[in-house]
Amino acid sequence: MEEHKNAEGLVREFLLFRGFTQTIRAFEVDLAADVTQGYQVEKTMQLVFDVYIPRYQIEKLAELMDFLSLSLFAPGDSHCQATARKLHTGLKRFYLVHALQKGRMDRVLDFFKQYGGNLLNEGDDWQAWFALPYVKDPSSDPQFQVYFSKEWLETLMVSFRNFLCQFFDGIHILCSVPFSMRLCSLTIFTISCIAKAHL
Repeated sequence: MEEHKNAEGLVREFLLFRGFTQTIRAFEVDLAADVTQGYQVEKTMQLVFDVYIPRYQIEKLAELMDFLSLSLFAPGDSHCQATARKLHTGLKRFYLVHALQKGRMDRVLDFFKQYGGNLLNEGDDWQAWFALPYVKDPSSDPQFQVYFSKEWLETLMVSFRNFLCQFFDGIHILCSVPFSMRLCSLTIFTISCIAKAHL
């Protein structure tokens, strides 16, 4: 985390040097709203399971998962992308289960209204889930019963925690590489991509 603080200090120093006071303020606002909680696993877990899901903030949960799966994994890293998609599916299903357990059918219906089209394209057996609002007791229905169990939730939480640990460990390794080496690697990668595009 020290590397991040140093980098943030350098950004502030540069912005101040250039006189970009509006940008400094925007930077401070963005830091305060940091969705990754400074790459701290437990804080991110709390954000998901104690804030986003209990407060029905599905949009923020989707933003976090999109950030993790799309922004920070290499496009060719299909294993990490697939894992992120499975976890995102699990988190969405837990959101629905939580809403039903709390008697918030309105949240379930809103979820399907907002994300229904995308869910059908995702696959992952979502078609059966569209019946969820109309099942009399989904916690005892064989199709959904497992998702209402404490064991399934614990497995989801452990899997998500492990995923975050692996993800954030990769970020820490990246931070330990000197900036000049990363910039050099990025420059070489960019040049090679441009060269391939022009061949």
